[in-house]
Amino acid sequence: MCVILTSRLPQFTDEHTMFNGIHNAVATGYKGDQPLWMACPEESVFAIMSKQELERMSDQETQALFRQKHVVIYDQFEPTLAFDENGLKTLGDLFKSVTIHGMWGIRPSASDILELNM
Repeated sequence: MCVILTSRLPQFTDEHTMFNGIHNAVATGYKGDQPLWMACPEESVFAIMSKQELERMSDQETQALFRQKHVVIYDQFEPTLAFDENGLKTLGDLFKSVTIHGMWGIRPSASDILELNM
């Protein structure tokens, strides 16, 4: 059961109705208070597995799985960088030209940088 504290305020009536509709639609896919992929994985459209589990499967098993399910590999990518000083240093120099969406980046002049810092 989900309760929204502001549901009695008139300005939130539409939002409350919309949220309840979405919540109820999601909950209809549940089996015993759990999403189908947890409660009954063989009936779910999702196959959730580790990278090692997928690699142990034969090519034929993998293809059969891809034909029947949406495959989610929960440990596929492990971050190699952190959002810290060392990670940001890997992005390059402030004055480095960078290609964005196929267009050459504009290298800022010293006067542009001075204006931005003021």
